[in-house]
Amino acid sequence: PAQSGLFMPMQADGHVTHVLLRGSAKAAATGAPGDLALGLNDLSFTQIFARDKDLWTLRSSTRSTLDVLGFSADKLELAFALRRLHEPSLSKLARALLANTGRCGADVKAGALPADALAALAPLQADVVDLLAHDPQYAVGPIALELAGKRAELSYTLSTRGVTADDRTQPLAALVLSKGMLQADASRDLGLIDLIALRVVGQPSLQPAAAQLPAAAPNPAAAALVARTMIDGFVSQGYLSRAGDTVKAALSIAPGLVMLNGKPFE
Repeated sequence: PAQSGLFMPMQADGHVTHVLLRGSAKAAATGAPGDLALGLNDLSFTQIFARDKDLWTLRSSTRSTLDVLGFSADKLELAFALRRLHEPSLSKLARALLANTGRCGADVKAGALPADALAALAPLQADVVDLLAHDPQYAVGPIALELAGKRAELSYTLSTRGVTADDRTQPLAALVLSKGMLQADASRDLGLIDLIALRVVGQPSLQPAAAQLPAAAPNPAAAALVARTMIDGFVSQGYLSRAGDTVKAALSIAPGLVMLNGKPFE
């Protein structure tokens, strides 16, 4: 009874042997219908809702193998987290959002409700600032794909830092730009290029009609060469860094400072 009802402390672990999703879609190039199939095998997941006083953390992770359009991956990992969610502020904001956007009838027909998300939040500026003042964080990753021991992954984090009650008069867009932060990291084993070229480019049955190969890449070896040449170009320009067979990129954005692979970026 003392709980607000938004969250409840919880940990859930589960395992599913097989999930198969089937559908159909028209090819963009020809308009012909085609079958789509996505299979997740040996799927395990964990979800955690934990609290520290009024601050909540929500974490979720999933791991499985993957079969899509006849293409198989040895491992697929997905994870995300929401951290430092201040429940009283979030509850108040949720109630205000429902009160402002849950109306219908004449208000909607007259166009009284703002279509833009930031415009919809503008009347709730104080409630948004109260929530952001606790430095909430949204983290995604790793999102990872693994084939024959070769791995590619991506992670990123969005957060705010230093929001105070004084920011209640600042427009939300300006507030996000002045106090928002982004950290992103990606890496890939170059051996994945050759594996994917063999599994996908080398098997026309896996290619949708809309995905025509460029003339310079009529076979898997040529396609891999084109991709590697592009990556070498990105490394030479500083967009990627390379160590052995692994290429990486790290991007950090904070107010007044953008860093790419550890170096200031204009």
